[in-house]
Amino acid sequence: MTSRERVIMALNHQEPDRLPIDFGGTGLTSAKPAVLKNLQNFLGLDHSINPDFPYFDIRIQKKFGCDIQQIKLSEPQDFRQKYTPSGKPLNEWGFSWEELSYSPLKDASPDDVKKYPWPDPDAAGRTSGLKEHVLRLYETTDFAIAANEIFLGPFECGCLLCGYDDWLVRLATDEEFVVSFLDKWLESATGFAQKYFGIIGDYIQIVQLGDDIATQKGLFLSPLMYREKIFPYFKKIVDIIKKLTRAKIILHSCGSSYRLLPCLQEAGIDGINPLQTSAAEMDPVKLKSEFGSALSFHGGVDLQHILPYGTVSEVKQFVKNCITALAPGGGYILAACHTMPDDVPPQNIVAMLEAALEFGNY
Repeated sequence: MTSRERVIMALNHQEPDRLPIDFGGTGLTSAKPAVLKNLQNFLGLDHSINPDFPYFDIRIQKKFGCDIQQIKLSEPQDFRQKYTPSGKPLNEWGFSWEELSYSPLKDASPDDVKKYPWPDPDAAGRTSGLKEHVLRLYETTDFAIAANEIFLGPFECGCLLCGYDDWLVRLATDEEFVVSFLDKWLESATGFAQKYFGIIGDYIQIVQLGDDIATQKGLFLSPLMYREKIFPYFKKIVDIIKKLTRAKIILHSCGSSYRLLPCLQEAGIDGINPLQTSAAEMDPVKLKSEFGSALSFHGGVDLQHILPYGTVSEVKQFVKNCITALAPGGGYILAACHTMPDDVPPQNIVAMLEAALEFGNY
């Protein structure tokens, strides 16, 4: 069975020959550069990257039977790096992952939202080489192909552009601003979806969306507020994407998303990532029992305790437990709960991947 067939079967809630494995197959199941170099050293590999597989080390993926490759859009040709007042680099959306206290639309008006320079999906260079890359993966490899997220989710976009405090208060008190912001978000997201999936939609098996709606202990907002304010916009973009591709939509949403899973399922997603098992109410046995017939799970291997600080035997036992809980009947792709940070030792990464192969046969 090929990797592509294996992933398709699993996401259709069928049991393939073995459990699909993901390491480096999306932007959020990868590893920080220092972690990758440590792993390459541990495996006796140099630090080169094959230009045909530019986002990760294909040698590692092949060695451990990883099943997914990623593709993504490029920055526009005319992108000019800007910085926060303290010198942190701003991305194309106008915020910095290194300084989340900088919020370009904090205290903004609806008119400010309309005038804001939202990323342009039609900017020159945006899709440079994209068709060639996806065709090469589709025609010359048997990997499943995952389209990395190309726009921020509606809730998280408000948090990052307006600031968490400002956005949460506005959701409760300022209907005019929230509608103007989310209308503009939907316009932007629709443009990106049409551009991206109009090119690659026939060749991909996974669409990764992202919207962090929870903390470690619970949701940022009530299920009722989510349904009233955010859900209509999220469902619209899911519906648009489903008209452009038959790929399964997996939502990346960190933290304790349990209480919103029925709503997200209703919106039309096919799976949830990263299945942060260390967060409240995210027990894999419970999730599989309640949602396993409708939602697939992608992730599950703990990055807060087990992978950075566990022994090799503890890592292998944790992986075995994940497989026991989530793999029956299909609907599970094993991966770490996020991009691996610098404190994950290479022997534990190897242990995770070896255990997936050892215990993942159906």
